[in-house]
Amino acid sequence: MVYILQEAPLLIRFGINYFLFFSSIAIVAPYLQVILRNKGFTAAAIGIFLGFYEVAGILGPLFYGWIAEKIGRYRLLMLGLSVSVGGILFLLGLSSSLICAGAFLALFGFFYRPIPSLQDALASRMIPDPAVNYGRVRIWGSIGFVVVSIGVQLSGFLDIPGTFKIILLFSIISGLLFLSTLSLPETEKAEHQESKTGKRETDSLFYGLHLPFYAVLISAFFIKMGLTGYYSFFSLFLLDSYGIHSVSGIWAIGALAEIPMILYGSKLVTRFGSAAALMLALAGAAARMFVYASGAPLLIILSAQILHAFSFGLIHITVVSVINHTVPAERKAFAMSLYGGIGFGLAGFIGSSLNGMILDSRGFSVMFLFSGLVTLIPLAVVIPFRRKIADSSFNSKKAQ
Repeated sequence: MVYILQEAPLLIRFGINYFLFFSSIAIVAPYLQVILRNKGFTAAAIGIFLGFYEVAGILGPLFYGWIAEKIGRYRLLMLGLSVSVGGILFLLGLSSSLICAGAFLALFGFFYRPIPSLQDALASRMIPDPAVNYGRVRIWGSIGFVVVSIGVQLSGFLDIPGTFKIILLFSIISGLLFLSTLSLPETEKAEHQESKTGKRETDSLFYGLHLPFYAVLISAFFIKMGLTGYYSFFSLFLLDSYGIHSVSGIWAIGALAEIPMILYGSKLVTRFGSAAALMLALAGAAARMFVYASGAPLLIILSAQILHAFSFGLIHITVVSVINHTVPAERKAFAMSLYGGIGFGLAGFIGSSLNGMILDSRGFSVMFLFSGLVTLIPLAVVIPFRRKIADSSFNSKKAQ
Protein backbone atom coordinates (compact mmCIF):
# COMPACT_ATOMS: atom_id res chain seq x y z
CA MET A 1 0.00 0.00 0.00
CA VAL A 2 2.76 2.44 0.95
CA TYR A 3 4.68 1.79 -2.28
CA ILE A 4 1.54 2.37 -4.36
CA LEU A 5 0.79 5.63 -2.55
CA GLN A 6 4.36 6.89 -2.98
CA GLU A 7 3.88 6.66 -6.74
CA ALA A 8 0.71 8.79 -6.57
CA PRO A 9 0.73 12.60 -7.08
CA LEU A 10 1.38 14.65 -3.95
CA LEU A 11 -2.11 16.13 -3.72
CA ILE A 12 -3.65 12.65 -3.88
CA ARG A 13 -1.39 11.41 -1.08
CA PHE A 14 -2.39 14.30 1.15
CA GLY A 15 -6.03 13.84 0.18
CA ILE A 16 -5.94 10.18 1.25
CA ASN A 17 -4.27 11.15 4.53
CA TYR A 18 -6.98 13.70 5.28
CA PHE A 19 -9.64 11.16 4.25
CA LEU A 20 -8.38 8.63 6.79
CA PHE A 21 -7.88 11.02 9.68
CA PHE A 22 -11.35 12.51 9.39
CA SER A 23 -12.75 9.01 8.93
CA SER A 24 -11.46 8.37 12.45
CA ILE A 25 -13.18 11.55 13.66
CA ALA A 26 -16.43 10.09 12.29
CA ILE A 27 -16.04 7.49 15.03
CA VAL A 28 -14.63 9.69 17.81
CA ALA A 29 -17.00 12.66 17.49
CA PRO A 30 -20.34 10.83 17.83
CA TYR A 31 -19.25 7.87 19.93
CA LEU A 32 -16.64 9.01 22.45
CA GLN A 33 -19.49 10.40 24.54
CA VAL A 34 -21.31 7.07 24.07
CA ILE A 35 -18.30 5.14 25.43
CA LEU A 36 -18.49 7.28 28.56
CA ARG A 37 -22.27 6.86 28.83
CA ASN A 38 -21.80 3.07 28.50
CA LYS A 39 -19.59 3.26 31.59
CA GLY A 40 -22.49 4.75 33.55
CA PHE A 41 -21.29 8.34 33.86
CA THR A 42 -23.77 11.22 34.26
CA ALA A 43 -23.96 14.14 31.82
CA ALA A 44 -22.00 16.35 34.24
CA ALA A 45 -19.32 13.67 34.61
CA ILE A 46 -19.17 13.20 30.83
CA GLY A 47 -18.70 16.95 30.43
CA ILE A 48 -15.85 16.96 32.94
CA PHE A 49 -14.19 13.91 31.37
CA LEU A 50 -14.45 15.42 27.91
CA GLY A 51 -12.94 18.50 29.52
CA PHE A 52 -9.90 16.37 30.42
CA TYR A 53 -9.77 15.34 26.78
CA GLU A 54 -9.90 18.99 25.73
CA VAL A 55 -7.21 20.05 28.24
CA ALA A 56 -4.94 17.47 26.66
CA GLY A 57 -6.08 18.96 23.35
CA ILE A 58 -4.55 22.25 24.50
CA LEU A 59 -1.22 20.87 25.65
CA GLY A 60 -0.73 18.25 22.93
CA PRO A 61 -0.87 20.54 19.87
CA LEU A 62 1.27 23.20 21.56
CA PHE A 63 3.86 20.65 22.68
CA TYR A 64 4.11 18.80 19.37
CA GLY A 65 3.94 22.05 17.40
CA TRP A 66 6.95 23.29 19.38
CA ILE A 67 8.77 19.98 18.82
CA ALA A 68 7.98 20.14 15.09
CA GLU A 69 9.52 23.61 14.84
CA LYS A 70 12.64 22.45 16.70
CA ILE A 71 13.31 19.23 14.78
CA GLY A 72 11.58 20.09 11.50
CA ARG A 73 10.08 16.59 11.21
CA TYR A 74 6.31 16.84 10.97
CA ARG A 75 5.73 13.45 9.35
CA LEU A 76 7.79 11.62 11.97
CA LEU A 77 5.63 13.05 14.74
CA MET A 78 2.43 12.20 12.86
CA LEU A 79 3.60 8.59 12.52
CA GLY A 80 4.28 8.24 16.23
CA LEU A 81 0.94 9.76 17.19
CA SER A 82 -1.16 7.78 14.72
CA VAL A 83 0.32 4.44 15.79
CA SER A 84 -0.37 5.17 19.48
CA VAL A 85 -3.97 6.35 19.60
CA GLY A 86 -5.67 3.00 18.95
CA GLY A 87 -3.92 1.36 21.89
CA ILE A 88 -4.75 4.24 24.21
CA LEU A 89 -8.44 4.12 23.28
CA PHE A 90 -8.39 0.36 23.94
CA LEU A 91 -7.03 1.01 27.44
CA LEU A 92 -9.83 3.54 27.96
CA GLY A 93 -12.32 0.83 27.05
CA LEU A 94 -10.79 -1.52 29.62
CA SER A 95 -10.70 1.04 32.44
CA SER A 96 -13.27 0.66 35.18
CA SER A 97 -12.42 3.44 37.64
CA LEU A 98 -13.09 7.16 37.34
CA ILE A 99 -9.41 8.03 37.74
CA CYS A 100 -8.23 5.58 35.08
CA ALA A 101 -10.93 6.64 32.62
CA GLY A 102 -10.02 10.30 33.06
CA ALA A 103 -6.30 9.58 32.72
CA PHE A 104 -6.64 7.50 29.55
CA LEU A 105 -9.05 10.00 28.01
CA ALA A 106 -6.57 12.82 28.67
CA LEU A 107 -3.74 10.72 27.23
CA PHE A 108 -5.84 9.96 24.16
CA GLY A 109 -6.43 13.69 23.63
CA PHE A 110 -2.72 14.45 24.07
CA PHE A 111 -1.80 12.03 21.27
CA TYR A 112 -4.84 12.39 18.99
CA ARG A 113 -5.57 16.11 18.93
CA PRO A 114 -2.16 17.30 17.60
CA ILE A 115 -2.48 15.22 14.41
CA PRO A 116 -4.65 17.65 12.38
CA SER A 117 -2.48 20.65 13.35
CA LEU A 118 0.64 18.85 12.14
CA GLN A 119 -1.26 17.62 9.09
CA ASP A 120 -2.31 21.17 8.15
CA ALA A 121 1.17 22.56 8.80
CA LEU A 122 2.81 19.85 6.68
CA ALA A 123 0.32 20.37 3.85
CA SER A 124 0.79 24.15 3.98
CA ARG A 125 4.55 23.74 3.60
CA MET A 126 4.70 20.90 1.07
CA ILE A 127 1.82 21.26 -1.40
CA PRO A 128 2.25 23.74 -4.26
CA ASP A 129 0.34 27.03 -3.89
CA PRO A 130 -1.37 26.12 -0.60
CA ALA A 131 -3.74 29.10 -0.77
CA VAL A 132 -5.31 27.47 -3.83
CA ASN A 133 -4.71 23.77 -3.23
CA TYR A 134 -5.35 23.42 0.51
CA GLY A 135 -9.11 23.23 0.03
CA ARG A 136 -8.65 20.64 -2.72
CA VAL A 137 -6.88 18.23 -0.36
CA ARG A 138 -8.73 19.13 2.85
CA ILE A 139 -12.08 18.41 1.20
CA TRP A 140 -11.17 14.71 1.27
CA GLY A 141 -11.26 14.87 5.04
CA SER A 142 -14.89 15.91 4.91
CA ILE A 143 -15.60 13.20 2.35
CA GLY A 144 -13.95 10.62 4.61
CA PHE A 145 -16.14 11.70 7.53
CA VAL A 146 -19.26 11.39 5.37
CA VAL A 147 -18.33 8.01 3.85
CA VAL A 148 -17.61 6.39 7.22
CA SER A 149 -20.64 7.99 8.89
CA ILE A 150 -23.02 6.79 6.18
CA GLY A 151 -21.30 3.40 6.04
CA VAL A 152 -21.77 2.93 9.78
CA GLN A 153 -25.39 4.09 9.51
CA LEU A 154 -26.32 1.79 6.60
CA SER A 155 -24.41 -1.24 7.88
CA GLY A 156 -26.05 -1.09 11.28
CA PHE A 157 -22.66 -1.96 12.80
CA LEU A 158 -23.14 0.53 15.64
CA ASP A 159 -26.93 0.44 15.94
CA ILE A 160 -26.19 -0.89 19.42
CA PRO A 161 -22.95 1.04 19.98
CA GLY A 162 -20.90 -1.31 22.15
CA THR A 163 -17.64 0.10 23.44
CA PHE A 164 -15.30 -2.43 21.82
CA LYS A 165 -17.00 -2.28 18.43
CA ILE A 166 -16.35 1.47 18.46
CA ILE A 167 -12.72 0.96 19.46
CA LEU A 168 -12.16 -1.79 16.86
CA LEU A 169 -13.40 0.39 14.02
CA PHE A 170 -11.30 3.34 15.19
CA SER A 171 -8.17 1.17 15.49
CA ILE A 172 -8.51 -0.15 11.93
CA ILE A 173 -8.78 3.38 10.56
CA SER A 174 -5.85 4.67 12.64
CA GLY A 175 -3.71 1.79 11.32
CA LEU A 176 -4.51 2.80 7.75
CA LEU A 177 -3.72 6.41 8.67
CA PHE A 178 -0.26 5.32 9.82
CA LEU A 179 0.39 3.58 6.49
CA SER A 180 -0.84 6.61 4.56
CA THR A 181 1.42 8.94 6.55
CA LEU A 182 4.45 6.88 5.49
CA SER A 183 3.80 8.02 1.91
CA LEU A 184 3.95 11.75 2.73
CA PRO A 185 7.10 13.81 2.20
CA GLU A 186 9.11 14.96 5.19
CA THR A 187 9.95 18.59 5.83
CA GLU A 188 13.36 20.10 6.25
CA LYS A 189 14.06 22.38 9.17
CA ALA A 190 13.36 25.97 8.16
CA GLU A 191 16.09 28.57 8.20
CA HIS A 192 15.50 31.17 10.90
CA GLN A 193 16.01 34.86 10.22
CA GLU A 194 18.32 36.80 12.48
CA SER A 195 17.83 40.37 13.65
CA LYS A 196 20.53 43.07 13.67
CA THR A 197 21.43 42.06 17.22
CA GLY A 198 22.32 38.58 16.02
CA LYS A 199 19.39 36.93 17.79
CA ARG A 200 16.91 34.82 15.92
CA GLU A 201 13.66 36.66 15.35
CA THR A 202 11.82 33.45 16.16
CA ASP A 203 13.16 33.67 19.72
CA SER A 204 10.13 35.91 20.23
CA LEU A 205 7.15 33.71 21.05
CA PHE A 206 4.80 35.88 19.00
CA TYR A 207 7.07 36.53 16.04
CA GLY A 208 5.14 36.38 12.76
CA LEU A 209 1.67 36.53 14.35
CA HIS A 210 -0.48 39.56 13.52
CA LEU A 211 -3.92 41.03 14.19
CA PRO A 212 -5.82 38.92 11.61
CA PHE A 213 -4.48 35.73 13.20
CA TYR A 214 -5.52 36.78 16.70
CA ALA A 215 -8.96 37.81 15.45
CA VAL A 216 -9.64 34.44 13.84
CA LEU A 217 -8.16 32.65 16.86
CA ILE A 218 -10.54 34.46 19.24
CA SER A 219 -13.46 33.76 16.93
CA ALA A 220 -12.53 30.08 16.65
CA PHE A 221 -12.22 29.87 20.44
CA PHE A 222 -15.73 31.12 21.17
CA ILE A 223 -17.34 29.24 18.30
CA LYS A 224 -15.77 26.01 19.55
CA MET A 225 -16.68 26.83 23.15
CA GLY A 226 -20.30 27.30 22.10
CA LEU A 227 -20.34 24.29 19.82
CA THR A 228 -19.19 21.91 22.55
CA GLY A 229 -22.88 21.68 23.37
CA TYR A 230 -23.10 19.99 19.97
CA TYR A 231 -19.80 18.09 19.90
CA SER A 232 -20.10 16.71 23.44
CA PHE A 233 -23.83 16.09 23.79
CA PHE A 234 -25.56 16.02 20.39
CA SER A 235 -25.65 12.22 20.22
CA LEU A 236 -27.19 12.10 23.69
CA PHE A 237 -29.63 14.86 22.66
CA LEU A 238 -30.82 12.76 19.71
CA LEU A 239 -31.13 9.68 21.92
CA ASP A 240 -32.93 11.31 24.84
CA SER A 241 -35.13 13.76 22.89
CA TYR A 242 -35.91 11.81 19.71
CA GLY A 243 -35.12 8.19 20.59
CA ILE A 244 -32.42 7.87 17.89
CA HIS A 245 -29.66 5.36 18.67
CA SER A 246 -27.72 5.23 15.38
CA VAL A 247 -26.59 8.82 14.92
CA SER A 248 -23.78 8.60 12.35
CA GLY A 249 -25.98 9.51 9.39
CA ILE A 250 -27.19 12.67 11.12
CA TRP A 251 -23.62 13.73 11.90
CA ALA A 252 -22.81 13.11 8.23
CA ILE A 253 -25.26 15.84 7.16
CA GLY A 254 -23.01 18.45 8.75
CA ALA A 255 -19.91 17.05 7.07
CA LEU A 256 -21.67 16.99 3.70
CA ALA A 257 -22.65 20.63 4.14
CA GLU A 258 -19.08 21.69 4.85
CA ILE A 259 -17.67 20.17 1.63
CA PRO A 260 -18.57 23.08 -0.71
CA MET A 261 -17.30 25.55 1.90
CA ILE A 262 -13.99 23.71 2.29
CA LEU A 263 -13.58 23.62 -1.49
CA TYR A 264 -14.63 27.19 -2.32
CA GLY A 265 -14.41 28.99 1.02
CA SER A 266 -10.98 30.47 0.31
CA LYS A 267 -12.45 32.30 -2.69
CA LEU A 268 -15.19 33.67 -0.44
CA VAL A 269 -12.63 34.85 2.11
CA THR A 270 -10.46 36.41 -0.60
CA ARG A 271 -13.43 38.14 -2.22
CA PHE A 272 -15.07 39.59 0.91
CA GLY A 273 -12.24 39.54 3.47
CA SER A 274 -11.67 37.63 6.67
CA ALA A 275 -13.75 40.03 8.80
CA ALA A 276 -16.90 39.42 6.75
CA ALA A 277 -16.19 35.67 6.73
CA LEU A 278 -15.85 35.66 10.51
CA MET A 279 -19.15 37.48 11.03
CA LEU A 280 -20.94 35.08 8.69
CA ALA A 281 -19.45 32.08 10.52
CA LEU A 282 -20.51 33.48 13.90
CA ALA A 283 -24.05 34.09 12.69
CA GLY A 284 -24.30 30.56 11.30
CA ALA A 285 -23.02 28.99 14.52
CA ALA A 286 -25.43 30.97 16.70
CA ALA A 287 -28.43 30.22 14.48
CA ARG A 288 -27.62 26.52 14.59
CA MET A 289 -27.51 26.40 18.40
CA PHE A 290 -30.73 28.41 18.72
CA VAL A 291 -32.54 25.92 16.47
CA TYR A 292 -31.43 23.05 18.71
CA ALA A 293 -32.56 25.03 21.77
CA SER A 294 -36.04 25.51 20.31
CA GLY A 295 -36.98 21.85 20.66
CA ALA A 296 -38.15 21.89 17.04
CA PRO A 297 -39.36 18.79 15.16
CA LEU A 298 -36.66 16.39 14.02
CA LEU A 299 -36.80 17.53 10.39
CA ILE A 300 -35.87 21.09 11.41
CA ILE A 301 -33.10 19.79 13.67
CA LEU A 302 -31.70 17.84 10.73
CA SER A 303 -31.95 20.91 8.48
CA ALA A 304 -29.92 22.94 10.98
CA GLN A 305 -27.01 20.55 10.38
CA ILE A 306 -26.49 22.38 7.07
CA LEU A 307 -25.24 25.36 9.09
CA HIS A 308 -22.13 23.31 9.85
CA ALA A 309 -20.84 24.79 6.59
CA PHE A 310 -20.49 28.10 8.45
CA SER A 311 -19.94 27.09 12.08
CA PHE A 312 -17.03 24.82 11.14
CA GLY A 313 -16.25 24.97 7.42
CA LEU A 314 -16.01 28.74 7.00
CA ILE A 315 -14.22 29.46 10.28
CA HIS A 316 -11.66 26.72 9.56
CA ILE A 317 -10.96 27.93 6.04
CA THR A 318 -10.65 31.51 7.30
CA VAL A 319 -8.12 30.53 9.97
CA VAL A 320 -6.03 28.47 7.54
CA SER A 321 -6.19 31.19 4.87
CA VAL A 322 -5.00 33.84 7.31
CA ILE A 323 -2.16 31.60 8.52
CA ASN A 324 -1.08 30.80 4.96
CA HIS A 325 -1.05 34.48 3.97
CA THR A 326 0.33 36.19 7.07
CA VAL A 327 2.47 33.71 9.02
CA PRO A 328 6.06 32.88 7.94
CA ALA A 329 6.76 29.27 6.95
CA GLU A 330 8.87 28.55 10.04
CA ARG A 331 6.01 29.68 12.30
CA LYS A 332 3.12 27.85 10.63
CA ALA A 333 3.39 24.77 12.85
CA PHE A 334 3.21 26.98 15.95
CA ALA A 335 0.29 29.00 14.55
CA MET A 336 -1.62 25.83 13.63
CA SER A 337 -0.86 24.45 17.09
CA LEU A 338 -2.20 27.59 18.77
CA TYR A 339 -5.34 27.20 16.69
CA GLY A 340 -5.64 23.54 17.68
CA GLY A 341 -4.71 24.08 21.33
CA ILE A 342 -6.58 27.29 22.14
CA GLY A 343 -9.19 27.46 19.40
CA PHE A 344 -10.21 23.85 20.02
CA GLY A 345 -8.61 22.47 23.20
CA LEU A 346 -9.05 25.27 25.74
CA ALA A 347 -12.42 26.23 24.30
CA GLY A 348 -13.53 22.61 24.39
CA PHE A 349 -12.43 22.16 28.00
CA ILE A 350 -14.35 25.20 29.24
CA GLY A 351 -17.34 24.54 27.00
CA SER A 352 -17.65 20.83 27.84
CA SER A 353 -17.49 21.47 31.58
CA LEU A 354 -20.00 24.34 31.54
CA ASN A 355 -22.40 22.68 29.11
CA GLY A 356 -22.34 19.42 31.08
CA MET A 357 -23.30 21.22 34.29
CA ILE A 358 -26.01 23.24 32.53
CA LEU A 359 -27.40 20.08 30.92
CA ASP A 360 -27.59 18.26 34.25
CA SER A 361 -29.36 21.15 35.99
CA ARG A 362 -31.44 22.83 33.26
CA GLY A 363 -31.72 20.47 30.30
CA PHE A 364 -30.85 20.55 26.60
CA SER A 365 -32.78 23.70 25.64
CA VAL A 366 -31.01 25.97 28.14
CA MET A 367 -27.66 24.38 27.29
CA PHE A 368 -28.04 25.07 23.56
CA LEU A 369 -29.32 28.60 24.25
CA PHE A 370 -26.19 29.28 26.30
CA SER A 371 -24.06 27.81 23.51
CA GLY A 372 -25.62 30.09 20.91
CA LEU A 373 -25.00 33.21 22.99
CA VAL A 374 -21.36 32.24 23.52
CA THR A 375 -20.73 32.00 19.76
CA LEU A 376 -21.73 35.67 19.37
CA ILE A 377 -19.10 37.00 21.82
CA PRO A 378 -16.34 37.49 19.17
CA LEU A 379 -18.46 40.15 17.46
CA ALA A 380 -17.12 42.47 20.17
CA VAL A 381 -13.66 42.02 18.61
CA VAL A 382 -14.46 41.56 14.93
CA ILE A 383 -16.78 44.55 14.46
CA PRO A 384 -14.50 47.27 15.96
CA PHE A 385 -11.41 45.96 14.13
CA ARG A 386 -13.08 44.79 10.93
CA ARG A 387 -11.29 47.31 8.69
CA LYS A 388 -7.82 46.46 10.02
CA ILE A 389 -8.58 42.76 9.72
CA ALA A 390 -9.87 43.12 6.16
CA ASP A 391 -7.02 45.41 5.07
CA SER A 392 -4.18 43.30 6.45
CA SER A 393 -5.43 39.72 6.36
CA PHE A 394 -4.10 38.94 2.93
CA ASN A 395 -0.82 40.79 2.90
CA SER A 396 1.20 37.91 1.55
CA LYS A 397 4.49 39.70 2.11
CA LYS A 398 4.24 38.89 5.79
CA ALA A 399 4.25 35.21 5.02
CA GLN A 400 7.34 35.26 2.89
